[in-house]
Amino acid sequence: MSIEKKQEEYSQNYDLVFKWISNVLTGKTLEVLGVKTGKIVEVTGLEPITLQAKEERVDLLLRDEEEQYYRLEEERNLSLSDLYRFASQHFLVAGQLKMKKVKDIIIASGNITPQRSLQTGSGTYSPEIIDLTKKDGREKLKKMKEEGKVDEVELLFLPMYGKEEDSESFGKELLLYAKQMYQENKIQLEFVGALFIMCNKIVSKEILQDMWREITMLKVFKYVEEIAMEKGLQEGRQEGLREMCSVLLEMKFGEKGMALMPEIQAIKDLSRLKIIKDALKKNMVLDDLKKILELLSDEN
Repeated sequence: MSIEKKQEEYSQNYDLVFKWISNVLTGKTLEVLGVKTGKIVEVTGLEPITLQAKEERVDLLLRDEEEQYYRLEEERNLSLSDLYRFASQHFLVAGQLKMKKVKDIIIASGNITPQRSLQTGSGTYSPEIIDLTKKDGREKLKKMKEEGKVDEVELLFLPMYGKEEDSESFGKELLLYAKQMYQENKIQLEFVGALFIMCNKIVSKEILQDMWREITMLKVFKYVEEIAMEKGLQEGRQEGLREMCSVLLEMKFGEKGMALMPEIQAIKDLSRLKIIKDALKKNMVLDDLKKILELLSDEN
């Protein structure tokens, strides 16, 4: 692949990452991470090619309600060379923005260099490094579940809590929790996408793709349900449910699925139609659906 093509694809990915994560941070503070700030009122994505940033690594400029600026970065296994790279980027950003004060905040985990600042004959670079390695991510997630309250900023950075041992298992647990919260309308799809980005270094690409496909299908299901039930209010709830089943059948199974519509059309009981609709939202093969229809047909 050409360099130009890679840059184009990366730029598109970065735009998406920036959009999702900025939605999470706007209106919040960073106090849950141990950094005292006002509420974030503006989030700006830094140019990835100019800064030579790593793919899908958070690198954002924040402005809070007190007109303070923060450059927020995340880095797993922060090395001394990373620190030098951040230092060069810090002054580049300050020069481009013509600002005298920009505070760098590095969210780090894993093996982290013990050096916290860089000194030369001309100056000092001293970012605030937030080490999440010693934090217990599972305990924090358990507390969130018990309280039934989602702190989006903290949840966003939970993938960086703790060491890398068994990190993929924890990442999957986080994503399943986010999926549940999305189903319950407690978080937006954009936040789920931001969390997926934060998990991209601890969960395999194949697992991420499969889980994202399931979650985005949930969005389609919600849309179909809204449209179908709106129609159902006008034409009767039975017709609304049948319409919904028809759309889901075609989406999941194509023509083979649509061949089952006559059987669904023949069902008049509302509760049975709801069972079929709920079944279609789950992962199942066509044969399983046929068995359900046999059990629920009005002849039984």
